[in-house]
This record gives sequence, structure tokens and C-alpha cells, in this order.
Amino acid sequence: MKDEDYHSGFPHSRELRQTLEDALVALLQEEPSTEDLDVISGYIDLYREDVGQAVIEALSKAVEYEYEQLGSILPDFESESSLKEHMSILKKLAPIGKVSELTVSLAESRV
Repeated sequence: MKDEDYHSGFPHSRELRQTLEDALVALLQEEPSTEDLDVISGYIDLYREDVGQAVIEALSKAVEYEYEQLGSILPDFESESSLKEHMSILKKLAPIGKVSELTVSLAESRV
């Protein structure tokens, strides 16, 4: 929604954009599930040029948090397949959270 020319006829477009971005940042700070992060990151990636830096930073922090919490959530998985799926998503999200390859490898070795 950054394209002011495109949204020039829309009333209060700047305020609306800011409200939507603030809500998305708040959502990302509420520790969404890994699956939700995957979906959200897909949309942010599609519209990366249109979202503010605060959203990008909140997404990055949310991904970092997922990696930090990995050790404590491992026992919660009921099956090996669900754990592998979780790790697959985390591996895909790693670049967004600027998670190092070493950290990803260590996380995979814990599985």
C-alpha cells in the first residue's frame, strides 16, 4: 500500500496502511504458530515492496524466536512426521530470520 499514486483516491490511505501494518506487527509479536508464520511470510514476500520495515523486522524476530524455542517444544510433537514438517517450515523461514546455517544444522540434528 505504499504506492501513493495508486491509492490516491482512497480516503485516509496512509492512516489505513499504518493501522494495518501496526496490527500485523502486533500479531507477529504474539508468537504465532510456525505454520501461521509460513503463511504470513508468504504474503509478506509477495508484497515485500509494499510493507514497512517494522513488519519485516517483526517477522524476522518471530522466526528467530521460533528457533530459540525449538528445544522446549520438541517434546510436544506427537509424531516424527509432524516434527519433520515443522523443521521443514523452519528451514524455509531461516533466511527471513537471518538464522545462520550452523543454527539450522544444529536444530536439524536435535530432531
